Amino acid sequence: MHGDYQFLGTDDHFPIGALHKHLTRNLVGLIPAIQDDVHSAIDATFGADTEDWKSLNLWEALLGIVPMVTNRVVVGETCKNKGFVDSQVSFVDALVRNSFILNMFPKIMHPAVAPFVVLPNWWIWRKSFRIVGPVIEKRLHDMARKAAGDPEYEAWDPEECLVTWLIRQAQTDGATDKLDAALISKSLLPIEFAAIHTTVITGHNLLLDLLSSDPKDKYLEVLREETARGLGAEGDGYWTKTGLSSLYRTDSAIRESMRLSHFATALTHRKVIAKEGITNPAEGWHVPQGGYLMLDLAGTHHDPDLYPEPYAYDALRFSRVREEYEARPKEEKSDPEEAIRIKRLGMVTTSDAHLPFSHGRHAW
Repeated sequence: MHGDYQFLGTDDHFPIGALHKHLTRNLVGLIPAIQDDVHSAIDATFGADTEDWKSLNLWEALLGIVPMVTNRVVVGETCKNKGFVDSQVSFVDALVRNSFILNMFPKIMHPAVAPFVVLPNWWIWRKSFRIVGPVIEKRLHDMARKAAGDPEYEAWDPEECLVTWLIRQAQTDGATDKLDAALISKSLLPIEFAAIHTTVITGHNLLLDLLSSDPKDKYLEVLREETARGLGAEGDGYWTKTGLSSLYRTDSAIRESMRLSHFATALTHRKVIAKEGITNPAEGWHVPQGGYLMLDLAGTHHDPDLYPEPYAYDALRFSRVREEYEARPKEEKSDPEEAIRIKRLGMVTTSDAHLPFSHGRHAW
């Protein structure tokens, strides 16, 4: 994606590191706000009329839902500002468009051409910064006073979101150069790129796979029943970590769609830097230094040795095994290796047979 030019000079290791450190520990606390945003975005996009049919563009509908909900984690309450959210979508669109343009030029010309090609990125960022900049400035001011022990801030806690985590991480590391509103706002851009369109594509494919499945399988009815039971488990209509974790069939339906309807045939370019290259004696091939390797996403996900009937959409392919395991008596679930294998059937867990987010240390 030519990130050296497209992300306006920011380093994506800073925001990714902050997410890895802070997201999981704060996710449960974010659930109520995310639920509220999901309901608001869906009602605004699909409407509340349950009697009359309406036509809609599924892609545009998801673009009305995903960016707002995603930005709850990124910028907190500012996710409700349509101008800001629209600017983030525009930025991601510009990234893709600019990448195609830059690929038309040889690499040797990129230093001369790229600054002109990415001019729209700067314009879009400045537009968004007019909205989010004051929010970040205030957060920087308030968190600095909190860290200094100001008694007025003793009972105050910042809103948990990526903006806060970036500031907190910079304070912890003593990286005062990163405590800058403009730099922090630019650090959000790689996350916006990674999160928005990939989620929209996944949701788009999932809905098409479900709606085109054989009616006799009753997948929609099965998922409705599970979500009504799981999300209403506490009896008050509020989402909980326990309720969300119980949605094995919904998780399976999403994972199966990601397996069948992947949006790339291969992914994860890796350049061979070892002087001796890389050799696979079992398969008889060698890649010299400077060559590239990629993961075969399509071949793996459609391999009949890994997935029986690989071109059929089986929404419950992964949940059957998990539900069967959970139904066993406790004494029959003592094998730790089996427990790990079952846990790895979750949607977000990658393996050498499940590669939607790549696989390995930097898969996300």
